[in-house]
Amino acid sequence: MVIYTMKPIYLREQACARGASMSGRIQSIHATSTEAFVESFDRIENDAERDQIFISRYPQSRLLDLLDISEMKCYWLSLTQGTGTIEPSLEKINHFLESSIRDNAGNIYFEGMEWLISLHGFDAVHSMLRTLSERVSMSEWSVYISISGNSLDAREMSRFYREVPLLEIKENEQDVHKSSED
Repeated sequence: MVIYTMKPIYLREQACARGASMSGRIQSIHATSTEAFVESFDRIENDAERDQIFISRYPQSRLLDLLDISEMKCYWLSLTQGTGTIEPSLEKINHFLESSIRDNAGNIYFEGMEWLISLHGFDAVHSMLRTLSERVSMSEWSVYISISGNSLDAREMSRFYREVPLLEIKENEQDVHKSSED
């Protein structure tokens, strides 16, 4: 079992200071695996009052080893139909996301974008993201999407970042230096 030890971080975005509200934004996080994505979004401070939704390629049973899902709604992006699953249909995903952001406030963490692109093509997924970005901007929700830096060619990555800007999560170098001296 992997246990993450968190070090203080800073978000490199002027309005995204630790603890600041990031409502109405859709952003991407570089991650090469579900574990890396969980580690990254675990560093983002969340208001306990906000809903938390995690859509993953992992079933809930595997997520138990990675994070505390007791206060988070988790959905498995899968061809298998059942409770707690979402089919990888862009129409169904779009409907689910739009109905989720209509009410309340919260954060949606979405992992599996590369798989959707392999199933539906970049242009179709990009179009869905453009629509989602517009909807999120008028809501009290924030959406964080996992993307691997080498999963798309340079042109596609540029188009992706236009709709879903990269949120860079940096460790505080001074604190890292201090902890290495201990």
